Amino acid sequence: MPAHSRAGPPGRRESGRPAGRHAAPRSGWTAASSRRAVSPSAPSPAAPPGSVTPGSGIPASGTPASGTGSGPPRPGPRRARPRPLRVLALLISLTLVGITVAACLGPRVLDARDQAASGFSLPGLKNPADRVSLSDYAGKPVIVNFFASWSPPSKAETGLLAHFHRYYHGQVLIIGIDARDDRAAALRLVRQSLVTYPVATDQSLQVAARYGVPGIPATYFLNARHQVVRADYGWLSWKKLRRGVTEMDPSSPAAFPPGAATVPGGPGSAG
Repeated sequence: MPAHSRAGPPGRRESGRPAGRHAAPRSGWTAASSRRAVSPSAPSPAAPPGSVTPGSGIPASGTPASGTGSGPPRPGPRRARPRPLRVLALLISLTLVGITVAACLGPRVLDARDQAASGFSLPGLKNPADRVSLSDYAGKPVIVNFFASWSPPSKAETGLLAHFHRYYHGQVLIIGIDARDDRAAALRLVRQSLVTYPVATDQSLQVAARYGVPGIPATYFLNARHQVVRADYGWLSWKKLRRGVTEMDPSSPAAFPPGAATVPGGPGSAG
C-alpha cells in the first residue's frame, strides 16, 4: 500500500493540528502574536523606578515593597515635617531666645521714669489664708522680687536677698512673689535660704503680667510713692541691690553715700 494511503481525507485534522502545513490562520491571529502570548521569556515593558509590579508587591528596582515579602519591612524615606509645625517651632525658639536675652541684659531703668507700680493682694506662700498686699507698705520704699524655685538664678538670688534683708536688720523692705511654681518646692527654697521677708504666690501670673515681667527672676525697686524707679532683670549682686536702694530711698542705710562709686565694705561688695 502506498505510504500516503494512510492519510485521511483532505481537511481532516490529526492530533488537533490542521491537515495542511500552511493552513490559513484564524481571523486576527498570527504566529508572532501567539508566541508573544505564551513565551515565558518575553521581556515586559520597563517600569519606572519605584513602581510596583502588579500582583507581585515588588518595586521595579527589585526591593520588596513595605509590608510585603518575608523579611522585615524596610523604613521608607523620612517625611518632611509639616510646614506649620516648623513655623511653630521657630516661633517658640525665638520667644525663648528673647526671654533669655532679656533676663541676661542686667539692670535697666524703665522708659517711663517713676511709673506707678501696680497694686496687688496675693495669698501668702506659707499660709494661703494670709494676704500680702502692696498697700500694707504705703509710704515706704520696697523691693518687689519675682522668683521661682525652677529658675537657677532665682535660687542664688533668693539667698542673696535674704542675706541682704538680715544684714540691714529689715530696714530695707522686700516682698517676694513666687511665680507659677510648685508650692512645696518654693517653700523648701524659702526655708533653705532663711528668708524672713513676706512671700506671696502668683500662680496665675496676673501680677507678673501687670508688671511686664519678661523672665524670672525680675526685681523692681519702688520709692515711697510706690513708683518704679529701677528694674533689674536677671542676676542680682550686692552692688546692684545697693544701687537700686540708693535710687528708691537715698536715706536708707543700704544706700551708697553721695558720690560713692563702689560699695564701701560689706559682704559681696564686688559685682
